[in-house]
Amino acid sequence: MRPVTGCVHTPIAGCQSCSVAGDCADANPCTADACVGGVCHNTAVPNGTSCADVDLCNGDETCVAGACTPGTPLVCDDSDPCTTDGCGPATGCIFTPIPGCTPCSVAADCDDMNPCTTDTCVGGMCHNTQLPEGSPCLDAEVCNGDETCSAGVCVAGVALPDGTPCGVGMSCLAGVCQ
Repeated sequence: MRPVTGCVHTPIAGCQSCSVAGDCADANPCTADACVGGVCHNTAVPNGTSCADVDLCNGDETCVAGACTPGTPLVCDDSDPCTTDGCGPATGCIFTPIPGCTPCSVAADCDDMNPCTTDTCVGGMCHNTQLPEGSPCLDAEVCNGDETCSAGVCVAGVALPDGTPCGVGMSCLAGVCQ
C-alpha cells in the first residue's frame, strides 16, 4: 500500500506564471508579450514586422517566425570620385566632398587655366601637376621676355630693351610690341 502524499504539481517546462503582461517581457521584439490566466504567452508577431536596431547601416531588420532577422546592409557608393563614402549609424549613407577635388571625364574638364600645370583626368578626378621649375610658359608678347614657371606660377621674364624690333614696322616699348 502506498502512503498518501497529497497533490503533486509538476512544473511544465517553459511555462512562466504572471500577474501582469510586464512579468512576461522576454526582450524579443518579435513577440507580443501577454499575461493570460496567470500564464505568460509570448506570441510571434506577423512576419515582416520591423525589429530595427539603432544602426541604419546594417539594413532594416524584420521579424520572421518570431525571430529578428538581419536586413540588407546599405551600399554607400555614390560613384563620385570626389566624395569619401561612408555610413553613420544614425544617418545612413554619408558622402563627404573631398576638398579641392574636381570630377572629370576627360583631361579638358581639368583645365585650370594655369600654364604651369599639366592637367589630366585620372580615375574620374582632375590632377593638376605642377611643371618643373624653369619650364617655359610663354605668352604671345615677345617684348616682355621669356616667362618661366616658378613654384607653379608663370613669372615674367626680363623685358626686351625699348626699340627692339618685334614685327614689321614695330618695336618694343615698355615690354609691349607696338
